[in-house]
Amino acid sequence: MSHQLVPRTLSIEAGALAARTRVEANGSATLNPLSVNDAVSQVYSLYAGPSLTTHAGQVAVNANYLAGYTKLTQKNAYQPAAGQPRIDLFNHSLVQSAQVSAGTKAGTVLPVGLVASAGWDREDISNLDQRIDDKRVGLQATLPVSRTVQLVGDVGWEHIRVSSRDALRDANGNPVIGSDGRYVTDTSKPRTIAYDSDGLIWDAGVMWRPSPRTSLSAFIGRRYDSTTYFGSFSYAPNTRSSLNVSVYDGISGFGSSLSNALRQVPTDFATGATGCGIGATGGSCVNGALSSVSSSVFRARGVNATYGFAMGRLRLGVGAGYVRRRFIAAPGTVLAQANGTVDQSWYVTGGVSGQLGRDASFSVAVYDAWYDSGTALLGTSNSYGIYASYYRRLADRLTATASVGLDGVSRDLAADQLEATGLVGLRYTL
Repeated sequence: MSHQLVPRTLSIEAGALAARTRVEANGSATLNPLSVNDAVSQVYSLYAGPSLTTHAGQVAVNANYLAGYTKLTQKNAYQPAAGQPRIDLFNHSLVQSAQVSAGTKAGTVLPVGLVASAGWDREDISNLDQRIDDKRVGLQATLPVSRTVQLVGDVGWEHIRVSSRDALRDANGNPVIGSDGRYVTDTSKPRTIAYDSDGLIWDAGVMWRPSPRTSLSAFIGRRYDSTTYFGSFSYAPNTRSSLNVSVYDGISGFGSSLSNALRQVPTDFATGATGCGIGATGGSCVNGALSSVSSSVFRARGVNATYGFAMGRLRLGVGAGYVRRRFIAAPGTVLAQANGTVDQSWYVTGGVSGQLGRDASFSVAVYDAWYDSGTALLGTSNSYGIYASYYRRLADRLTATASVGLDGVSRDLAADQLEATGLVGLRYTL
């Protein structure tokens, strides 16, 4: 949601998510709104902040600040299966982000456009007081080479640090586990640095925009002491269909990863249970961000894609994605065993919804998700399902819902599971 406080100058952006997930013993999670067993957890995430856009002569000035909070609740304390290592499940985190920039377009002052910027991102994770602190400054140059193509280069400095505390130890040196199944933080000991990078960063790429409904950007650069790739493609030939693809690379925790995914969901998306929000001009999915609920900080590289199509009263949507996470943890702490571990997630979702007269509607959705923990003792899992829902408006703000579904999970280290589920309820919209 975005609201203009001062037209074309000051606005406020906000968003929220409440979702039910099924958490597996290997730390994977799958959106599963109908399941009601003990593996079900609730995820809540919200963010809000102001954004300023103004000018000082020929110079455009932009600034924004966002704060977000994410919480994972679980019905029972997490207990790993016999012989499996413990996965410290995410509890909650506070995310803050601030950006400011000033610059000119190409051809106004110079043949190239120049933008100077500074940014700060921080995530404070409750588990073992983990913290990501990222500060950066940079200068971006844009050179138009044709009416539709621009070359872009960015150079700057960045300091990013990941740190945490260790778990409290008992008399035998074993980490203490709290009543919620998570490690108890030892606040008497100093913080330990898990990752510290300070120096030059850069990227270069191309932006192609042949029409207001088509755009492509592709970049390669140096960040996090290694090569980085990122970009996006969007295509909306008309008001009935849209295709969106994004490639990303960044260091984050579960909370900031989910907040970033949530911010990409368009405001005009169609509701549904696939984890994807697809509108007339854009789309995004939160499935990749929700696929692992480990508390450890990670570097994530991945790709998300959505396609939406409207046909009469019907609206169809498809989403797919892949994410590869390399976990970062401080040596000498209880999370050290996770340092350098790589997990991978893939997902495919699809759904169709439509109106059944003036007061009724329906939706049908399917999903399939794979998770590879990267550790032989935790194994892999495959979750899948199909569900159908019927909605009936009883009053202006009151809607009745009835849903049925079939959910399953296949595991290589535990028994497979398949269950049929049903749900009835009422929703009141304020």
